[in-house]
Amino acid sequence: MRRTLLFLLLLPFVFAQEVGYTRMGIYALREGEGPPSLYLSQAKALVKWSLEYGYKPLGPLRIEFQGVPFSPRGKFTLLLRVNIPGVFPPQTNLPTKFRFIPSQHLALSRPFPLQKPMSYREFLSELRSMGWKPFSSPFLYEKDLGELKRGVFRWAVPVKREGKAVVGIYSDRGAYHLGLIVSQRFFQAHGITYTPLYRDDLKKKRTYGKIKLLYFPGGWSGYYSQDLRGRASKLMREFIRKGGGYLGVCAGAYFASEKIIWEGEVYHPPLKIFPGVAIGPIRELAPWPLYTVADIIFLGEKTRAFYYGGPYFEGEGKVLATYEINGKPAVILSRFGQGKVLLSGLHFEYDLTGSEDGVSFPENEGLKTPRSTWPLFGKLLELLRR
Repeated sequence: MRRTLLFLLLLPFVFAQEVGYTRMGIYALREGEGPPSLYLSQAKALVKWSLEYGYKPLGPLRIEFQGVPFSPRGKFTLLLRVNIPGVFPPQTNLPTKFRFIPSQHLALSRPFPLQKPMSYREFLSELRSMGWKPFSSPFLYEKDLGELKRGVFRWAVPVKREGKAVVGIYSDRGAYHLGLIVSQRFFQAHGITYTPLYRDDLKKKRTYGKIKLLYFPGGWSGYYSQDLRGRASKLMREFIRKGGGYLGVCAGAYFASEKIIWEGEVYHPPLKIFPGVAIGPIRELAPWPLYTVADIIFLGEKTRAFYYGGPYFEGEGKVLATYEINGKPAVILSRFGQGKVLLSGLHFEYDLTGSEDGVSFPENEGLKTPRSTWPLFGKLLELLRR
């Protein structure tokens, strides 16, 4: 009897592994702007909407807030994980109400049509042959609405690099998931080994013996500061002082500075490996949370690059690029002990000439550059690794 009961309990899990189907990562969403008092009414409306269309809510509501923490007003997104009964994707003519919200980690994936599932064991075998160690549970997701309509899904699993890697990418809270995707795609395309790192990794001394440089992508530096005070910041400083490299883009650049001035407010992040100030956003370019393509001078040549709330810099270091609109430093290289610190207020990791970077943002908003900025991103890494 006990064996039968155990088998019945495990059957859904076994079925999901064999057929390759789970509904993890499907969210109903509602976006708005206003004070926190709106959250409750909007949350009720979202739950009501989901139930009306037969989508069963699962788990707690998630709120993503854009703005100064605890401020009386700001933009917010309410996310409710849902179970979709029957045919998936849902056969409705409704505008898209469902979005896959990736976890704040890198996940390698392999697409396959729903009608012809790929074996998860084959997927794991392939990952291991490429030098990746899977950890945590696998999940399945739709990449975008176009693929979802064609019944194409992807196995995905959080991974870490076996052995040593050139770059350790901070992939925890605060790291913008699209920035992680485009960075991952860049490193893959250029044969640069990388591994995702999380807050607990940065508190362990052995982590730093497995990488040559730390990369903090764009996102929200306030979370970096909250999560990495104390031991993590101390070990990062020690790693860089002894010869390690640090690349900070946008939020990663704010986080590395001795002082931040954000919309007139002063903050003091804990890392302090750049002896200067990061000041932003640059309103003449795009007031937060807007974004644009900025005209810049990079190593003496005019070009354009994606700008999304990044800083300009005041402090000691070699200026590699300036914003044309105000002549202020946009990219700066400095020393910290024996190590190098390279900070950028611009997003060279996004390729705005096509789909090579793996995302359609911000090209889908009409923003493009005449040339790919990937070579410039490669140049930054080259300068850091010399």
